Amino acid sequence: YYPMNINLLYLICLYFKNDIAPKFIHLAFGMGTGWLIYHYLKKIIDRNWALLGTVIFFTTPIVVWLVTSAYIDMGMTFFTTASVLTFVRWRDSEYRQFKWLFISSFCMGIAIGSKYNALIAFFILNMILMLSYVRDTNRQMAALKYGILFFSITALVASPWYLKNYFLTENP
Repeated sequence: YYPMNINLLYLICLYFKNDIAPKFIHLAFGMGTGWLIYHYLKKIIDRNWALLGTVIFFTTPIVVWLVTSAYIDMGMTFFTTASVLTFVRWRDSEYRQFKWLFISSFCMGIAIGSKYNALIAFFILNMILMLSYVRDTNRQMAALKYGILFFSITALVASPWYLKNYFLTENP
């Protein structure tokens, strides 16, 4: 009765009796997360620091261990990282490009639709989003509006799994 966004990718592979492909999917999520880190650091600093950041990510013992197995943690990490970095991009656009807020909330919805642990990142990012907006614009009601919008889009994306679990167990 866990959310199963990432698990659905693995089910397709298992349907075709392929138990190796899920490991490659999980590896791809790890490599995608490394690419996100590299791309972001290259943009704000330079290529050498971006390479160092990517190497640090890939040499972290838990990442080394996780990318060799078919769990959902690297998928959740990828979508959480994508959510944080697209939020930063929305903030850097001085809150003008709504598409980055939408992508951020969509990615966070996929993350919390994959594993309950992502709820922690979801609530923290939502609070940072509102705090950042208030600090930069001094408009509290608009910050609350964006916070509710981020919450709503994220909840809408993740809701199929939470509704399924509620109807089956009366506990999301």
